Amino acid sequence: SNVAKAVAELAGRPQQALTAVGAITSLPSTALTLQAGEIKYIRSGVLVDDRDYPDFPAWLSRYAGETWTTSPMPSSVGWSAVAYGNGTFVAVSGGSVAKNSTVAATSVDGKAWVARTMPASAQWTAICFGGGVFVAIAREGQIATSSDGITWTLRTPPVITTLCAVTYGNGRFVAVAGGNGPSAVSIVLVSVDGGATWTNHSMPTAQYWGSIAYGNGIFVAVAGLTSSATAVATSIDGVTWTQATMPATAVWRTLAFGAGVFVAAQDSGFSVSKDGKSWSAPALPPNTSSVYVEASIYANRTFVFVSKGGQQAFLSQDGYLWDLVLGVLGTGNGNACAANEAVVVTVGGGGSNIASISPVNLIGIKTYTKYNYLRVK
Repeated sequence: SNVAKAVAELAGRPQQALTAVGAITSLPSTALTLQAGEIKYIRSGVLVDDRDYPDFPAWLSRYAGETWTTSPMPSSVGWSAVAYGNGTFVAVSGGSVAKNSTVAATSVDGKAWVARTMPASAQWTAICFGGGVFVAIAREGQIATSSDGITWTLRTPPVITTLCAVTYGNGRFVAVAGGNGPSAVSIVLVSVDGGATWTNHSMPTAQYWGSIAYGNGIFVAVAGLTSSATAVATSIDGVTWTQATMPATAVWRTLAFGAGVFVAAQDSGFSVSKDGKSWSAPALPPNTSSVYVEASIYANRTFVFVSKGGQQAFLSQDGYLWDLVLGVLGTGNGNACAANEAVVVTVGGGGSNIASISPVNLIGIKTYTKYNYLRVK
């Protein structure tokens, strides 16, 4: 009866009769109970966070990221990056197939894409949106800006270096660079005028700084490419940086911010931090031994990390508790993700000519887990 009273109070409805588990008749459902070992779950309609119950059945997936569709891209190039802003998705190319490329594409819904032209032939490695402007960077050091993804302006960087990743925060764009092995660099570029002009600054050490994100008022960059990478650096303004150490020696492939935390991924798993300095490694989903993701986004209160090749996606609400969804994206996707209020879009390299799309409202918690079942002992 106490459980029934709690259910009624939380749900804001009249108290319902609640008899012994297994004999419930008053709760409308086609599956009134679920059995997991010695614990049963009853359908309640009450918001219950299963993270409070670590023994919640592993076979009951928490996420609805299975609903993905594919859409043709305008060219079979290596789509290296995608971003969303000003009502438009913008994708750039320059992957293993395209090498140097002038091919770009725009879409208002992630489904219908139109071919566009970049202002220079390059391996465009990354793109981001901030302050009303798209900024795209290239492996050869080029930087281009656009307000709509259609008309681009080539900018002059203060130094030519291998640009790897770019993000926006604190009213500025920050782009990190890297090389391979002995050609690793300590260069970081900063723009405070919408990408029009850039200044050159130094990272704490020479690394392949492959990923960068902004959140909680700080920039965080992690080193990647080589398996010996353990470096991570933080900065408030993108100019002055402090280096820390990741919890594992690995190739740190992607970094995202959401739910108040930074999440970095490497081949064997994830690492989570609130400040970019202290990191912890959460457990992987059951029966999972590797991750190998390169694309990540935080959308609809959910982290979405997509594997290279696009055959699996890892999802989490807080960066600590993860689920795995298998075989749901188009083959070849997984280089980059972007999202608006309606859909999550991921694009891929290797000559992929499709984008994979999932409705944002289906990237998140399944209704029958967090909202419809209450554990009883």
